[in-house]
Amino acid sequence: MPMNAPRWKAGPAGLRMKNAVADFPKRELEHEGIICARLGQDRDKPSSFSYSDGRISVAAHVRKGRARSQCQDAAMVFIAGSHVYLGVFDGFGPSGTVLSEYTADSLITSLASKEKPHSLFEYVVRRVCDSTSPGAPLDRGGTTAAFASISLENDGCSIQGVADAAAYRLRRDGNMARLMPGYQLNCEGFPIAGMQPEFHFQNRNIVSGTISYGCEAKLKFNCDGALIDPGDGVILVTDGVTKNLSVSIDPATRMISENSGCRDLSRILKGCSTASGIVSAILKAIDKRLDFKEQNGKPPKAGKNEALEPDGDDVAIVAFIRGA
Repeated sequence: MPMNAPRWKAGPAGLRMKNAVADFPKRELEHEGIICARLGQDRDKPSSFSYSDGRISVAAHVRKGRARSQCQDAAMVFIAGSHVYLGVFDGFGPSGTVLSEYTADSLITSLASKEKPHSLFEYVVRRVCDSTSPGAPLDRGGTTAAFASISLENDGCSIQGVADAAAYRLRRDGNMARLMPGYQLNCEGFPIAGMQPEFHFQNRNIVSGTISYGCEAKLKFNCDGALIDPGDGVILVTDGVTKNLSVSIDPATRMISENSGCRDLSRILKGCSTASGIVSAILKAIDKRLDFKEQNGKPPKAGKNEALEPDGDDVAIVAFIRGA
């Protein structure tokens, strides 16, 4: 780990640590109304977080994938008054576990600072890329990221990301939209929209421009924004979720549509009104699809003009619902 990585055992100056509940295998920070958690510190056991105060409902979950020996995903939640910050991180390769942790912890440290840097997400990501990893080649892994900054004062939500971590906006009426749709789900640097489903399923593990030591020059920051009205929600997920959503196919071209996964996710989340309900519904759908594939040797049947090929990757989810 880089020498300047945050040391959470001691905790940032001015912040006091405590465990949220007895079976909460991660650390939560509280200070002057700040509620903060980083998930994924125990790389072998699932970790969950849930918070609700009438204004907002927030839930998160990180767990090891069935096909993985150790979880490399991480997530963070930082709630300070009327501002909510959420993030998911998908590490991969030998350095991925450290990088997903380091990026999440660095964001929390910067948010807890009295003097927050301008363009906080980009500042932290570039600082991670500038760090050195003694004895490790620069190309041995990385992490993706999706980060949401939500203000209850002006109803605004700013989304930023690197590589294929995804963000969705859920309207109160159940309508789902993928934020940053033209940039997410990249395969070898090409957007998923316009790909044949078979090619995507074979190559979806290949992503470019991730957060890696010494790779700042290759970064491409994806940005989007949205209004979050009462009853609306934001969902951030790593590709352990998106790989288990059916992709939408244009019936005329038989190519994947840009807003792929939204229709499937809308079905999965039908009737969900809380953040914890959203997380539970997504995990249940993933398990059901993976169980079917393991038991039958083939993926479950997808809807009309859709294709599905489940994958047992690590999962990180953070869900937010604004009170009605």
